[in-house]
Amino acid sequence: MTIAALIVDRQSSNRPDGHAERRPDYRGGGIQVVAGAERLGFLGGRYTGDRETLRCSRGGFKWEMSVRGSWSAVQRRQEEKGFKAMRSTTILFVTTIMSIGLETHGIDAQSEPTPVVTEARPADFGLRWIRREPFTITSTVVTNKTFDVNTYRGAGLNTVLLWETAEGVLRDASRAGLPWIYHAENRRDPAGEGFAELVAMERNRAKQYMATYSGSKAFVVWDEVKGAYLDYARKSVGWAQQTFPDLLVYVNVHPFEPGANYWVRGKSAHKVSVAPNPYNYEIFLRDVIRRTGTDVLSIDPYPFCDEEEYPFYGDVERLIRETYFYTLETARDAAQEANIPYWVFVQAFAIPSARYLPSESDFRMEVFVPLAYGFTGIQYFLYQTPAFTGIMNTDGSRGELYPHVADVSAEVSHLGKTLRLLTSADVRYIPGAGGGKANPIPTGIAAFDSAAGARWGINDIQVKEDGITNNGVIGFFKDSSAGKYFMLVNVKRDKGESAEAMALSYTLTFDDSVDHLYRLNRETGDVDRMELAEHTLQVKLPGGTGDLFKIGDNQFAFE
Repeated sequence: MTIAALIVDRQSSNRPDGHAERRPDYRGGGIQVVAGAERLGFLGGRYTGDRETLRCSRGGFKWEMSVRGSWSAVQRRQEEKGFKAMRSTTILFVTTIMSIGLETHGIDAQSEPTPVVTEARPADFGLRWIRREPFTITSTVVTNKTFDVNTYRGAGLNTVLLWETAEGVLRDASRAGLPWIYHAENRRDPAGEGFAELVAMERNRAKQYMATYSGSKAFVVWDEVKGAYLDYARKSVGWAQQTFPDLLVYVNVHPFEPGANYWVRGKSAHKVSVAPNPYNYEIFLRDVIRRTGTDVLSIDPYPFCDEEEYPFYGDVERLIRETYFYTLETARDAAQEANIPYWVFVQAFAIPSARYLPSESDFRMEVFVPLAYGFTGIQYFLYQTPAFTGIMNTDGSRGELYPHVADVSAEVSHLGKTLRLLTSADVRYIPGAGGGKANPIPTGIAAFDSAAGARWGINDIQVKEDGITNNGVIGFFKDSSAGKYFMLVNVKRDKGESAEAMALSYTLTFDDSVDHLYRLNRETGDVDRMELAEHTLQVKLPGGTGDLFKIGDNQFAFE
């Protein structure tokens, strides 16, 4: 098999033609070249521009591109290694063709039949997988240069999410008995050049990795897929489900954003069918589930934006109020309708002038609130990349978030033993009071009232301290034996603030039938009995943190 340089991404750009740089983002391993007001991303190679400017991918290169003279009149070069024109517009890119070293075995990525669920793979495969496996706590790893299994495990992470092709990470994880999730980056324009070859290459690499390294648990086949490409994603999902029948196979999608285009990415609109009208976020998520056959609905709401993040321009409070809860609620509703589990990517990174590094209270809030919604997998984005700060620093040392991730992950591990076996029944917002009136309710979530709490014997919930940011969330659950649970979360958080500084106290009043509760201790994993004086629970929670309670008996679901 031979392959030319592949355009894997294209976006508008106001930089001059010929500008080139190594890809600075988490996807890594490629080159960006500006041509005709577009920034074109290429899969792993080396580029030599006018004036001998050199840009080379990390980890070697599979192709070479070079130009000489004015960009308005570039001449083809066919000097060494069989240079050949790849793309002809006002600019001619010249590429080296190289052997990839993996046989295709006759795979035609574009012509395979759309898969269907068979008796061998039940429609509720995802739920069965969740209930037989430990609660998944993972993080994306891009580089293997400084990866250390013990440091990774020390952050409380029980599964590696292999991003791109960091085979060294996979090798080390497998040797250490650490489960892993394979990620195939198909976030490309299916109508673009080289798409079929790229998919075939990734499929063969996946088969090679699965056969070589033990410990595979799941397969992410498309990141942030758009509506126009769901049929392509379906082929990839179906292929993975049929090829690796024991693995959880899923796609990941964008969060809700006002005015967002859920149908196409960038300038691809002219190459695909016209979007349905309407095509809002609720329709989009249901479309993703129905058309891809994903085992899990995964979303990535990253709420902690900086001053240049569109469309909120650093207004984190507005972003959370108008989009964050709505995203979680919509994903929960869509997944439950389809009887599949739902996972969340949690922001654990910072990009200058785009996203700030979450504080301890920020970070806890974006973990515990999804838990209250019934999310059964936590994926931290991201562990480490040479490009920007994540859980680890760019040089491989432990970052500012590392101790917070370790603490939270240990708590999630205890709570997850039960949470993965529960079904979310309802989620409500608990508004405190500020300025003499009740605080506003975010979009996408209803306020708690006595009717919502009646099935759990809860008459009233009050936030003891006044303040516009002093609020809470309560999630209601049931187990397979009709056992009743609830999770109370303190949602107070702020940039740069610790969990202790954002602590709040709550008063829960129960009806006469409830004189004690049981709490699954998030720090120890023990079940604590809590006596209620006058049917009232007083509880203080650190900022962004939640506790899980059971009403009735102490038989928490564990198996």
